[in-house]
Amino acid sequence: MTQSSRYPRPKSGEARPYRFPAFERRALAGGSALIAAPVRKLPLATLALIVEAGAVTDPSGRHVISQLTSDLLLEGTASLSGAELTERLESFGADVDVVTDWDVTTITLTALRDTFEPAVRLLGEVLRAPAFPAREVDRLKGERRAELMLLRSEPRGLADVMFTRVLYPENSRFSKLIGGSEKSVAAISVDDIRAHHESRFRAGGVTAIVAGDVSADEAEKIV
Repeated sequence: MTQSSRYPRPKSGEARPYRFPAFERRALAGGSALIAAPVRKLPLATLALIVEAGAVTDPSGRHVISQLTSDLLLEGTASLSGAELTERLESFGADVDVVTDWDVTTITLTALRDTFEPAVRLLGEVLRAPAFPAREVDRLKGERRAELMLLRSEPRGLADVMFTRVLYPENSRFSKLIGGSEKSVAAISVDDIRAHHESRFRAGGVTAIVAGDVSADEAEKIV
């Protein structure tokens, strides 16, 4: 007797209906867009900011600048050091994540309803007035150079690099690594990062999505 015949797989039950929350779209002052989805099950709320600052916006010769810019956002603001910023976010019980892909940079913040508004206000400072400390720029550039050195010693990674070079035209951003090359990493300066941030992190290029224990009116006010 096989194991499967002794213990037959349980049959699935009837599919339960699921109703997606109602989404409300609003246009905000300055050109930003808001999508609000109130979900009242738990006293939590999440804000996702979709910024038109993906790797495809990297200027020629400055590939990886989008990733470096997003990685530096949580390293401090004009009024807070990186450590102070982390401490403030933790005091709100907020979880913040920043990810850059080919198309966009996504900043996600989740907090309890009671601390959601001050946490979002703090995130606003992060987006409007990041410090971009030179020492952190140098540190992240050094980490990226080390990653590229490791990539050259790994056959599978090299195969991926060559595949994209063959697949896309040489002048396409997709023919280059999303994380740049040794040459492009070395060429990036603090001023380059500040200029990229100023050009891409602007109201007209941001969509805000708020889901959780917050009404559409509250979400608009907070954002």
